[in-house]
Amino acid sequence: MIVYTVITNDYDTLRDPRVVTPGWRYVCFSDQPIESDVWEFHKIGSTPGADREVKIMGHKFFNEVALYLDGHFHIKKDLLSFVSKISTPFSIPVHKLRCCLYQEAAQLIHRGIVPSSPTQGQMERYRLEGFPPDFGLGANGIMLRDLSDPKVQAVNELWWDEWKNGIKRDQLSLMYCFWKKGWKPSFFPQTQYKKFIKKVKHNETKEKILVVD
Repeated sequence: MIVYTVITNDYDTLRDPRVVTPGWRYVCFSDQPIESDVWEFHKIGSTPGADREVKIMGHKFFNEVALYLDGHFHIKKDLLSFVSKISTPFSIPVHKLRCCLYQEAAQLIHRGIVPSSPTQGQMERYRLEGFPPDFGLGANGIMLRDLSDPKVQAVNELWWDEWKNGIKRDQLSLMYCFWKKGWKPSFFPQTQYKKFIKKVKHNETKEKILVVD
C-alpha cells in the first residue's frame, strides 16, 4: 500500500505521521529535499503543473492501490481501518456543500478563485457535450485509487488533459471525466477521514489559494 503526497515551492510543511501503518510506503514528491524518518523523497521539478501531474497521473509512478493526500494533511492514526472501509477502484470524500460541477464553477468565479471567461467557456463546452448537472462532486485532496486498474488510468489521463488544456483547478474537470468514461467514483463522508487525517494550514509565508471542500 502506498501513501503519497506532493509539496512544491514550500507551500506546505511535510509532517511525519503520528502513527505509521506497518508495511506501507510513504512517498513525498517535492522540489526540495526533505528530512524524514518515514517519507521517501522523490525529486520533481518546480515548474507549474509538476505537482499536479503527480497528483492526477498517479499510475505513472505506482501500479497498485495508493492513497493520495494533499500536502496540508497530517496523518494522525493508523490508516488501515480507514481505507478498509472505503471501496476502490476510485474513492474520494463527498463535497460537503455542493453536488454539481456547474454550481462549484459559479462559486469559484464569484469568489475570484478562477478566471471568469475561460471557466464559463469550459463549463459551456461540458453543457454542449451533454454533461448533466448534479452529477456529483468530491473534495479531491484525498483520493484512494487502484492505479493498476485500466478504468482508473483512463480517467486519470483524460483528467490530466483537461487540466493541462483548461482551468487549473482539478476539481472543475474530474466529474466530467468520469461521465465521459461512463462511471462514477465512490464517495464517502468527510467525517469518515477526519479522525485519521487532519487538515492543517498552508505555510504563512506563501500566497494562499482558498481550498474549497
